Amino acid sequence: LMALVKELAIATGVRYITISQLLDRDPKTLQTLASSIGDCCAGEYPFAGTPCEQVLRQGKPLFYEQGVGDRFPQASELKRLEIHAYLGIPLYDSDRQIAGYLCLCDDRPFVDGTHLQAIAEPLAQRAAIELQRLRVEEELKAEVSERQRAEKSLQDLVTGTALVTGDRFFPALVRYLASALEV
Repeated sequence: LMALVKELAIATGVRYITISQLLDRDPKTLQTLASSIGDCCAGEYPFAGTPCEQVLRQGKPLFYEQGVGDRFPQASELKRLEIHAYLGIPLYDSDRQIAGYLCLCDDRPFVDGTHLQAIAEPLAQRAAIELQRLRVEEELKAEVSERQRAEKSLQDLVTGTALVTGDRFFPALVRYLASALEV
């Protein structure tokens, strides 16, 4: 994602570019995954009262050639960075759900919005695909970890009961099953 941000910054000359994802655990919060300048929307941040809230709510690009800070007085980051121009594009996953968004903003007005959008929208599609790939990768890692835990529990069950016979077998089996099932 960082490579996409750099590519877009070079192609457009826009100062602030970020790619952020919606957090599953808190759908009113974005997490910046890549940024052209480190202090721009770093980490996790609530997006209420910002132009990105409109992008995410409406599900379509939002463009302000200039004056974006005046339209969103609650957006402290816009004021802090003296942002005047803004382009936000939603990033959709394969289920057509909004997964995040691409933001381009600058402390100078945008000169040619049509040209800027023509450059940014294909890169937003690439960013959406990469975001989906990262999420699938995380899901696979979690699955592998769960399988490894289950395999270890099964191995503990087999080795723990292998030599137990007679009346002690069932209590040992119950103990190892309880441990394996975490009950």
